[in-house]
Amino acid sequence: GICSGCQLSKTKPNIDWNKRWDELVELTNLYKSKSNYDVLIPVSGGKDSYFQTYIAVEKLKLKPLLVTYYGNNYSSVGEENLNNMKNVFNCDHIIFKPSKTILVKMNRLGFKIQGDMNWHNHCGIFTVPIQTACRFNIPLILWGEHGQMDLGGMYSYNDYVEFTAKHRKEF
Repeated sequence: GICSGCQLSKTKPNIDWNKRWDELVELTNLYKSKSNYDVLIPVSGGKDSYFQTYIAVEKLKLKPLLVTYYGNNYSSVGEENLNNMKNVFNCDHIIFKPSKTILVKMNRLGFKIQGDMNWHNHCGIFTVPIQTACRFNIPLILWGEHGQMDLGGMYSYNDYVEFTAKHRKEF
């Protein structure tokens, strides 16, 4: 009667977060100054985006490039939060905005094919950051969550899940 994501969430207190922090520091140190940006952070402008960016800039001392796939579904407050991120953290921020004509077509197509008119957003938030990282030669992407792990309970927090082409195709 308890979903796998909730079951997995119960294991969080058992994680050695100090060890995990040290591993994150070690990993990010490998990528500092390998390009104009140390890391790319996909952001929506919400609380998770601010937290990730805060950790990257203030705690890890990284120079991030913020990237957003903009699916035209922001409230005025959400829009303000998104646009304010670059000022709060003094970061460059690329926002990819498909035209409204294209968005309408993608909404219809996603609804027809997937039963989800927001499908383009699900695809866009994983496609645009990866394409941008490749274009700017940024070797590290800092994702806010791993949906199949955090929400679906498909993996353990002891796993170090990679975002591979196979994983992307399957999910």
